[in-house]
Amino acid sequence: AEGRAAARLAAALAERDEQKEQYDDLADELDVTRNLLVGAQATIAELERLLDEARARLARVSLVPAATN
Repeated sequence: AEGRAAARLAAALAERDEQKEQYDDLADELDVTRNLLVGAQATIAELERLLDEARARLARVSLVPAATN
């Protein structure tokens, strides 16, 4: 009986170790994904800023009389 209990305990500990490793892997993946998201959000903000600048330039050009173009 003690041998079976020890075997069950060993199996449970091995399973716990495996689950902890999976958890750690998922936590690492989450960190990587969060960093990618932050980078993508920064890129979007920069592209929006550039788009706003281009729209402002276009608006200024559109206000210039055609004779001076």
